[in-house]
Amino acid sequence: MARFLGSRTLLVDPTPGPVAISEGLALAVGRLGCDLLVLIDVGGDVLAHGDEAGLWSPLCDAVMLAAAGHLAGRGIPVLAGVFAPGCDGELTPDEVVERFAEVAAAGGFAGVRASHHR
Repeated sequence: MARFLGSRTLLVDPTPGPVAISEGLALAVGRLGCDLLVLIDVGGDVLAHGDEAGLWSPLCDAVMLAAAGHLAGRGIPVLAGVFAPGCDGELTPDEVVERFAEVAAAGGFAGVRASHHR
């Protein structure tokens, strides 16, 4: 992602939990002079309800979403993004579309960027 975006990228270990992660991210946001923190999930399973048959790794996503909530509560702008919806196979295509629709219905859909490569 750093090469694709042409900017610094921070990888986060979810082990310490949401409060510790939010504190570390808040520190990084301040030191890097960021005006927006973007958290990216590959595949879109971050949007899962938790009972989907193909869901393999919901814990990390839940911890990071909780950390995002702590950051937003501190006034730090946070945007959650999904890269390559459905690519990891944890959600079916229908589930991915349904989850995006739920986010949009709640007023949380910020947009989409797509490209087609052959």
